[in-house]
Amino acid sequence: RAVSNNLVPANLTPSLSAAAADVPRSQGDGCHLNFLQTVQGACAYGDVTASRTAVIFGDSHAQQWDGAFDAAGKQSGWRILSWTKAACPVAALSLTDSTLRRPYTECDTWRTQTIARIRSLHPQAVFLSQSDSVPGDAVSDTTWAEDTAATVRQLTMAGTRTLFIADTPYPKTNVPDCLAQNLTRVRTCAAAPGSVYKLGQARHDAVGRAVSAARATYIEPKSWLCTRTLCPVVVDDVLVYRDSSHLTNTMSQRLSPLISSILTSKSASARP
Repeated sequence: RAVSNNLVPANLTPSLSAAAADVPRSQGDGCHLNFLQTVQGACAYGDVTASRTAVIFGDSHAQQWDGAFDAAGKQSGWRILSWTKAACPVAALSLTDSTLRRPYTECDTWRTQTIARIRSLHPQAVFLSQSDSVPGDAVSDTTWAEDTAATVRQLTMAGTRTLFIADTPYPKTNVPDCLAQNLTRVRTCAAAPGSVYKLGQARHDAVGRAVSAARATYIEPKSWLCTRTLCPVVVDDVLVYRDSSHLTNTMSQRLSPLISSILTSKSASARP
């Protein structure tokens, strides 16, 4: 439920000053790889003794779901392996990274290794997600969608139950900063549902069609985070975003019942 009185709640969780640090556990234990890293540990969460295993695979927009999957795994009896890397999407294309100022070869190496690792593991499910804005406008919507589907096919053709979590809505600004300047005008910082994808609805929809055609189950989280008229930045007493792009870990954990229902469903609904 979006905050109704347009005031930042006194008990906002996380607080505005703590928002940037409200990150998944994988951010602090070395499991979310940085730009230069390519070697990843087991990175097990949820019920680490469970016989059923699900893998989260992608960039930081996959990692932001760690809180939800960790809680859901503990509740539903799933071991969760989180294999994510900074600014490295699942889409099978080579990127030139603006931070490194050179081709992001570490991303290609890690992606290839991780796909092979998933295929040899034979998990009960693998969840892919990524930021659609990573390549910017250097590639067309069609190319981005096709390259994403190429990775999906490498998993579905191996017989792995593959689910794709679409990119989350983007707020229109850095949310903690905006709220700090609008303590009595929360809705000023919220976005309309029609303008929440950084590179446009067309790219988002193209990816959805492509991964569905590649036989992945498509999961659209927009309905979890937006009403028909608003994508709020505060829900009840919870801060939704920790910056201008990522969910707070608290909000991710709040969504764990939705993830739990998907984990325990044999045929995950395309739109839970």
